[in-house]
Amino acid sequence: MVAASYNAGMNGINRQIEVQDSKNYYDLLLNEETARYIFRILALKLVIGDPVKYGFKVSDEEKYPIIPFSEAKITGSINSFTDFARANHINYKLFKQFNPWLREPYLKNPKNITYTVKIPEVGKIRKFVFEDKTDLQ
Repeated sequence: MVAASYNAGMNGINRQIEVQDSKNYYDLLLNEETARYIFRILALKLVIGDPVKYGFKVSDEEKYPIIPFSEAKITGSINSFTDFARANHINYKLFKQFNPWLREPYLKNPKNITYTVKIPEVGKIRKFVFEDKTDLQ
């Protein structure tokens, strides 16, 4: 229902739920685009999960590179992950991309639990981004 609402709009789906007296997506008669939307998402999930099974061959050159990283142990509190990231020669955005489990821009750690965070190797990131780009010269 969420995917259908995203596609048709919340008001459109709510109207169909009311008119058809059903809250079950599979029981609703929806316009063709919205009715097929969930099945397209599921098909995409299957293909991405096992592209070879569905006839897609992705070469290593076409794949996103694996960016090397090191791990840092944190045993205390950190008042600002922005400052922590800068001290490790990266920005906050990159730090959060490698550590999405960190929900806040800080870490309160009164029990001094040891946490492990990933720090991407910046020099190698630039190599991946700019390698073989003759149009950048």
